[in-house]
Order: sequence, then structure tokens, then C-alpha cells
Amino acid sequence: MNQWLTGLGRWVSYRERLALVIFIGLVLSIHYSVTEFESPKKDALRYVDYAYTLSSHGTFGLSCNRSGSQPCPGNANSPLYPAILALVSLADHQLQGDFGCLVKANGVRPDCIIGLDKKVDEVDSTAGQCKYHYSSIIILQYLFAGCSLLVIWLLANHILASRSQAWLALVAALLSGILTKYAGRLLTENLLILLFLLFQYNLICLWRRQTFFLFGVFGVLLALMTLTRPEYLYLAVILFAAVFMIAAITKNKRIATQGIAASLIFICLLAPWAVRNHHHFGSPALTGGNYGEIILSHRAAYNQMGVRQWLGSFIYWLPDFGDSMAKRVLPEAWYWQHIDERDGSFQDIAETKISYVLGADDGGSKGVGYLLRTEVLDHPLKHGLVSIPLIWRGAFIAKYWGIIGAFAYFLLLARCIKNRHWLLAVVSLPAWFLVVFHAAISVNVPRYNLMLVGVYSLAWAWMLQHLYFRLTGRSNPKLQLSS
Repeated sequence: MNQWLTGLGRWVSYRERLALVIFIGLVLSIHYSVTEFESPKKDALRYVDYAYTLSSHGTFGLSCNRSGSQPCPGNANSPLYPAILALVSLADHQLQGDFGCLVKANGVRPDCIIGLDKKVDEVDSTAGQCKYHYSSIIILQYLFAGCSLLVIWLLANHILASRSQAWLALVAALLSGILTKYAGRLLTENLLILLFLLFQYNLICLWRRQTFFLFGVFGVLLALMTLTRPEYLYLAVILFAAVFMIAAITKNKRIATQGIAASLIFICLLAPWAVRNHHHFGSPALTGGNYGEIILSHRAAYNQMGVRQWLGSFIYWLPDFGDSMAKRVLPEAWYWQHIDERDGSFQDIAETKISYVLGADDGGSKGVGYLLRTEVLDHPLKHGLVSIPLIWRGAFIAKYWGIIGAFAYFLLLARCIKNRHWLLAVVSLPAWFLVVFHAAISVNVPRYNLMLVGVYSLAWAWMLQHLYFRLTGRSNPKLQLSS
């Protein structure tokens, strides 16, 4: 436990700890007091539906406005975030009532009838009459954001070994707008960012000292992230394999034993959800439904791009200004299929593919296995090449902040590797694995990769201090890095 508290213990004075908490609390309080929050829609409405069904019926599933009937169990999404919403709504009955109003007012949504021959309800005119009394859950999410800022400060303290750069990293994270933006939305991102930052901090502690406690936290955090978003299961498999590979190469029985303990903790935390799914659906898979087919169908559509569209995507997918720049500097043939509204666009191809895969044409669902075989395994080179611009697309979180942050990050990473300081690479690898993985299985919009906020904030801090010394003519101190 002491390993986890080092950053706030002997390294940091009581006054600085107090200043840190006061600063974060004051900034987030001011932001909360002046922000107008959006009513939940799309994915957020889906999580609200899960939370309302769980708190009012004790069932995890989508009600889809089937009022008066017991909702059917579901597992199209992971359970942790909806469960948190449900717990808060049980303590705040007004919140539960507002959730119920919102679910009923929005009728049978598109996500409720995927693959079924049904029509979407018209949105009830009472949707706008539902009150927005979500302060209890929003305040909790601002607390998550505050904890995320604290962990970013700790990461900078450990990796850059500079108190001034730790404060700059905290300010950079705030200026990105990511943490405050998602604190006000009922989406998994706010929780997931905190869990991932804690995981990165735990990796630093493990790098320096391998203990059963730290390996236990390793397993717990991977399980919690997996219960928040299902793709983190693949990250967990890769990381546990890496642990056992390191143990085998170094012939370290202690690391092997600790890795086994961490994997058992991970399995035990996932087991209740897997058992529940096996009971209801005949499979222990953590998620089900048609979301896998839909996401992979959208990704597979981009495998249709030719060389010109491939090159054009590097401009078109630049955040904010990319599409308008592409229209100014490129021939239309290089980018038109990226425009969703056009017939023959990649979005249009994806919709046709979804209809076929889900069986709307011939009455038989093809499934994820069919897509993996025909779109990925049969054309691995093409799939890999198309993933490259999608990696580019997903790396630019928070628009311009992300462009500069990515540039600064790779400069800092190169400096770290040159000086044989490995901590930044260690905490970055899981984030970049997920960026690449998302590019391979999805359209990889930047929202999927917000876990980059920590390392980009560190890079911003390093860059700003470097520029300050250059502009003021002062001698730039030797880069301080912790091993």
C-alpha cells in the first residue's frame, strides 16, 4: 500500500497536497456552476435505460419503453457504469423518476430493434418536459474528474520528476476540456479515464517494485475496466501474457506466482457476470447482442477504399478542419466516400453490410465470425493498411490540443528512449495497444482513445517548460526523468 502512496507521501509536503486539492476542487466547482448540461441522448440514453431498468425492476436489460412488462435480461453492454447510475438513482428518487420519464418519452429507439423488422417510435413530445435533475450523478462524475487530475499530477511527478511540470501537466489536462466535458455526460468515458489513469500509475509502481499487493491492484483495475468496456478484456489477455512471458524469460518464479494471483483476482471479479450471462443466454461471453456485428461491419466498409481514398483520409480525418481542407486541396475522388450523406459512401456500404450480416436479406444472421473470416483473415494486408489512417484518426483527441499533444509526446518519448528512461513507454504501451485495436475493429473516432489524455498532458508540460526557457533566454535545465 505504501508504494501507491509514495507520490503523496514523502515526495509532497502537506501544504502542496492541500494546495493541490483546493486548486482542483475550486476549478471544477466553478466549471460545474457555470455549465449547462445536455439531456442524455444516443449512447447516454442507452445507459440511462439500463440504470432505470436495474433500479426499478432489478433486471439488467433495456426496457425500450415496454411499459407494464418485466424487461428481458440483456448483455449488449458491460454492467459497471449502468450499475453506478442505478445505485445513485436508488439513493436519489428524483433522479430515478427523471430517468423513467426520459426512457418513456423517447419511445422504442433504433438501438432497441437492431436486426428486427420493426419501426422506430416517433419521439414523444413529452421528452422536452422531463426535468434535468441529474446533479447527484454529475457531482460524482466531477469527483471522478478531480481524481483523474490528481493521478495525472502523480504520473508527471513520477515520470518527469519535476514538481513544476506536474502542475503544468494538471493544467494541460484541464485545458484539453476532456475531463470536464465527459463529467457532464452520462457516458462510460469519465469512469474509464480514471480507472485507466490509476492503472498507469499502478504500472509505475510495479515497474519499481513487484509485490503481491500491486499485482492484486493490477488484476482489480483490469477487471473493472473490462466491466466498463468489453474491449479491455483483450488488453488484459495481452498484459497477462506479457507478465508470464517476462517471468519465463527471466526465470522469476515470484513474478509468475504474482501473475497467477492477479489473473485469479481478475477472473473472480468477472465470474459473476459471466455466470449470469451463461444462465440467461447459454454463453459466458461478457457481452452479446448485435453490437459486435454492427461495429465490425462499419469498420469492414472502409476496407473498400482505394489508394486515393487512403491517402485522402490522412487529411480528411484531421480534427475540426480536415474535411474542409480536403475539399480545398484534394480532388473530390480522394475524399467523397468519407461523406456519410452521399450514396456509395463508406457509411452507405456499412448499412448495406449490416443488413446482410444481421439476416435482413436472407433470414439468417452471419455473425462476427463471418465478418472476421471474410473481411479480416481473407484480406489481412488490406485490413492492416486501412487501419493505419484509422490509427491517425483516433490519436487526435480534443482536436487541436491532441494534434500538439501527439507531436510533443513523440518528441518526449524519443528523448526518454535515448536516455534509457522507460517509464513513459511503459505507461504508454497499453494506451497505444487500444488505439491500434480500436482501429482494427471499429471506425476509431477520437472518443474511443481518451486514455491518451494522461501521456499527452505530460508531453504538454514538458514542451511548455522547454519553450519557456527558450523564449526567456534562460539555460534549459537538463531533462529530469525518473527511471
